[in-house]
Amino acid sequence: DGANAVLAALAAAEDGSTHNISDGHPPTREELFTETARLLGAKAPVFLEDASPTEANRRIRPGLFCTQLRYPSYREGLAHALSDTHAG
Repeated sequence: DGANAVLAALAAAEDGSTHNISDGHPPTREELFTETARLLGAKAPVFLEDASPTEANRRIRPGLFCTQLRYPSYREGLAHALSDTHAG
């Protein structure tokens, strides 16, 4: 979903514009790596500092850049990307 959204944004956006693509609940670095470790059955990482996002992120709305997301959040997309049925 992320790659498709980026490609759609590149095709439709004005030159030099910047877009943050999010499901409306952007994870912190710690949340992303902790969820990845959980899905892989690995030990969760330890972070020394809070890496909270400092910029507001807007949700991609249906029809924006004419793209359709397959997964409602990064958690579902990450689970699919790391699943045994997708590997290989």
